[in-house]
Amino acid sequence: MKDKLLKIWQLSNTKQFAGIFEEYMKELGVRKYDGRRKDNSNSYLIDAKSTGWNRVQCFYHKDSTEYGEENLLVVLRKEAGNYFIIQRKCERAFESDYSGIRHYDEELMKEILEEHGILFDRFFEAVGDKSKHQELLNKDKAKKVVKTENVSQACPVCKYPVNWKYCPNCGQRFKW
Repeated sequence: MKDKLLKIWQLSNTKQFAGIFEEYMKELGVRKYDGRRKDNSNSYLIDAKSTGWNRVQCFYHKDSTEYGEENLLVVLRKEAGNYFIIQRKCERAFESDYSGIRHYDEELMKEILEEHGILFDRFFEAVGDKSKHQELLNKDKAKKVVKTENVSQACPVCKYPVNWKYCPNCGQRFKW
């Protein structure tokens, strides 16, 4: 999963990123944030023009419009910083920058992927990756190793002979 998120960070541009987020929000029926409206509890906001499209911040407020209470915040900066952040309610699920991955919370990232999987599938497609978020979630789950006649252990997914904690052929993790 980490390498897929790094691929989004490295290969996406900010305008494309904001367009995908906006399209996803419109499909969900979420309204754009409007300061004149009294109830903005189910709204989204994209901030990019203030930085000349160097950084795009995409906010999704589901129940509250308070700062730090967003259901999903995705930030992509390409110039003068170059970082990628995914978070929910002030808790970072993923953060990367020039030096690599700074923070990765697997539990929170799974929650976000389960709720907003379609959005991340579109991000993956935009960078040329055809794998779906559900495949990645299933691959991270440890599975029991299959006993076969010729080989003592085999991968339950691709039946490749294994003697490691993961399959060298498909990358599936195991529990013994």
